[in-house]
Amino acid sequence: MKVFDISPEGVRKCIVSTNIAETSVTIDGVRFIVDSGKVKEMSFDPKYKMQRLQEFWISRASAEQRKGRAGRTGPGVCYRLYDSPDYDAFQEYATPEIQRVPLESLILQMVSMGLPDARKFPFLEAPDITSIENAIIFLKEQGAMKDDETLTPIGNMLSRLPVDVVIGKMLIMGSIFHMIDAVLSIAAAMSVQSPFTNRAYVDRDAMEARKPLESDHGDPFTLLETFDEWIQVKAEGRGTKKWCKRRGLEEQRFYEMIKLRNQFKELLKDHHLLDKTLVGDRFLTSEERRRQHGDRRRLGELKKEQRNESKKRKVLKLEDSEYRLSEGEEEDDDNEGTDIKDLEFRLSHDLNKLQTISNQSRSFTLKDINLLKIILCSGLYPQVAINDDTNSYKSDSEQSFHTKNKPFLLLHPTSVFASQPELLQPPEPEKQSVGPSDLRGKLSNKHQLLTYVKLLETDKPYLVNTMRVPALQTVSLFSNFLDTSSDCTRLICDGWLEIKFPDAEIAQDILSSVIMLRATWQNLLQLRLQDTFKSFNSEKKINPRARKLEKILAEKLSQFLSSDVLYAVRRVMTAEMKYVYKGPGRVDENSDLPSGLFLSNMKNDIHPVKGGIQINDYLCYNCLIDEASATVWGEYTSSMQKHWTCPRCKASLIVTVLERLQHESECQSANINATKEEVKKEIEEEKNIQLNPLRKSYHCDKCDKDYHFTNTEILKHKKSCSGS
Repeated sequence: MKVFDISPEGVRKCIVSTNIAETSVTIDGVRFIVDSGKVKEMSFDPKYKMQRLQEFWISRASAEQRKGRAGRTGPGVCYRLYDSPDYDAFQEYATPEIQRVPLESLILQMVSMGLPDARKFPFLEAPDITSIENAIIFLKEQGAMKDDETLTPIGNMLSRLPVDVVIGKMLIMGSIFHMIDAVLSIAAAMSVQSPFTNRAYVDRDAMEARKPLESDHGDPFTLLETFDEWIQVKAEGRGTKKWCKRRGLEEQRFYEMIKLRNQFKELLKDHHLLDKTLVGDRFLTSEERRRQHGDRRRLGELKKEQRNESKKRKVLKLEDSEYRLSEGEEEDDDNEGTDIKDLEFRLSHDLNKLQTISNQSRSFTLKDINLLKIILCSGLYPQVAINDDTNSYKSDSEQSFHTKNKPFLLLHPTSVFASQPELLQPPEPEKQSVGPSDLRGKLSNKHQLLTYVKLLETDKPYLVNTMRVPALQTVSLFSNFLDTSSDCTRLICDGWLEIKFPDAEIAQDILSSVIMLRATWQNLLQLRLQDTFKSFNSEKKINPRARKLEKILAEKLSQFLSSDVLYAVRRVMTAEMKYVYKGPGRVDENSDLPSGLFLSNMKNDIHPVKGGIQINDYLCYNCLIDEASATVWGEYTSSMQKHWTCPRCKASLIVTVLERLQHESECQSANINATKEEVKKEIEEEKNIQLNPLRKSYHCDKCDKDYHFTNTEILKHKKSCSGS
């Protein structure tokens, strides 16, 4: 580093530094200090869950530390750019870190250790009670904590992983859905500083070279694409230093990503979330071993040269009004063989394996991308934002978005959407001749929300690291509270997003799919975590039922994500909320549950605040006040009985909407155990597989039947099937 080099005789060396120079480094020869008395520090607002980078006056302790930098190795003077009264008004010490950071991980660890209520814990420097309350609410929203503030199975697992709660949940879901490689790369990229330097956004050549790396799905996918491309360049033997420099990238960040990625992978293996047999090392050829031996020898020589070089004091030279090192400053970007980090990377990683993984990510289909988005949303939700209705009339830099608690947020200038805001524009409304008049011109199957990793306020409040996701699928799968009208055409999600459907039949089918998917997801998670906890003391064995649920969930989730249902979505204003719910004691008589139709363990409770029937932990039926135009029809359809067959237990019933939802919630929650028909079907599948290992499960959309066919038989069936 140049700051440690000696200045030429008769020349004064000036160093401009952040507060890292207070305590972290000692530079020889410093005789004068100019102290501004200010520091830029990150604080956390628990109300909006927003980080703020603000300028503060330093503490008296920091002022003394800064003064002490002058004359560490000789006499010195400190000039303070503030008055003595200002100094006297400073805090004695800097604000403790525990009082300016999120507390989710800390609270999770405390509960897992069996410590008492965090609100009453005797901290040495207690954080604000609001921060503790918001951390507990966040853990409940993430499904890590129950209402009684004990840990759920996934909370127990998250407490064992020494990572952020959001990242930990992504890793767990990635392992369950067998998309772990892409999730590992994205999680690692989210956990380090962005590899894009300031030059990447101001230099035209760098911006042009960077364009092929940008993904229109969002910043996490751009990071994944950039990381995969860097791996490809490494594997092909091209100079990654020059490649990074042309695109305004900091190569050190990629080395940090790959290191963190390996650490995440080891964590998952240690906790039996990743099968160790799937990640074995391959055998090297004699040529590869010879090349590796030569690289090791070359690495040892380079490290020896570096140690000898560091012992020499370099002298700064003044040339063309710029300081440069007298020797060794100009590096040969093309000579990767002299790069110590590059050699260390090649010796400690199998580039062929990394390239194979990279190729898999680069060949993702839209179905894979949608599934990956859902996995990421499982950790990021409820960090979602909806676009402002007037964005189509605003300039690129003024595009605003709203979260549940914080309105009018802007896209961070480094976001891929900041340069391509048209990707987030509201979709063109579908031409709809039927349905309520208030929905005409608003219906579409392409409504989007924006998920984000964090909120950051500098001069303005920004959304950082954003990704666009389908609105209906995201909120219906991850909302902690879903409230419906009597005919289910109107949903309020988590008390701030309203979704409307033009047709009651479609709305009820969507709600049925949501109940099935969420129940299957929870049961699969429960089984997989049970297997994981059991395997700490024995060899890991995956429950066959868990494998079956994985297959069901992957298939049904894919269908749900690709559904083209028309709907409208909007933000519910705070002032509207007092007129949204019926309230306690206002439940229709026709909503009473017929006795004997459902099991006694069903909730069937009237919600004490919203009114309506509490179907399960997240779904409250008929608690919304029907709008004036739909009141009569809503009341009629809510009490109307229809013939309906349960897709799981095959029971044929005459039911109302409420009875159907109640039955589905009960039946789908019980799919953790197979029915007699499912057991029989699984035995037949095993027999078919044993008779012919080439046969695999196949579902024909035309005739809506399941088969076990070879690839040839599938093609024959497709040609011959008429759908009858």
